Amino acid sequence: ERNQRVNAPDAGHLGTPGERLEFEATITRVKAIDSQFGTKLVVSMRTPAGHELVTFTTGRGVSSNDAGKTFKIKGTIKAHTTYNGKSQTDLSRCAFKAIT
Repeated sequence: ERNQRVNAPDAGHLGTPGERLEFEATITRVKAIDSQFGTKLVVSMRTPAGHELVTFTTGRGVSSNDAGKTFKIKGTIKAHTTYNGKSQTDLSRCAFKAIT
């Protein structure tokens, strides 16, 4: 997965900050982080067009076992950032619905 991400062309950012979008994406990585307020998940995902996205969530509709699965996602664009030299779109208030 890491090699695939590094070698993939940069698809740029998705949407504009503040915009609420609905799209499909494949979960590429889920990492649990424990804090004094409970467990949060860092969810990394990729759209079919190659846009890289990330969100922090408490798990509404997604779990740490969902890497590799495709979801329909509704989320608000929080910011456009760069991670390891690639464009990344940060999302907030995401809702995940598994595509069967």
